[in-house]
Amino acid sequence: MDFVERTYEKPIYNRRMYFEEQDFIREQVHKIWVKYDINRSGALDKVETANFLKDFCASNGKPSPNMQTYTRFFIEFDKNRDGLISKQEMARFIKTFLDSNGGYAN
Repeated sequence: MDFVERTYEKPIYNRRMYFEEQDFIREQVHKIWVKYDINRSGALDKVETANFLKDFCASNGKPSPNMQTYTRFFIEFDKNRDGLISKQEMARFIKTFLDSNGGYAN
């Protein structure tokens, strides 16, 4: 069973929530790119990602990450190992964060 079939076999309520969450994630990624993709490359390099993560932690009441924590984050979410965080990789990060914190607020 593929992704689309799994999505559409869920009750309508869950599908609506799924698509609302996807829209929310897409909006968040867009906002991140406008603010942090300084060189407009379409991906966040290590400095741009560090700036994002520092602000992200602060806005969520967490201390700024140390270099070891930052490196672990970068390695975990840079799935294709190109030394950049793509929009898709950032969406995965946001989804992981939402899942670990009980969802999102509309």
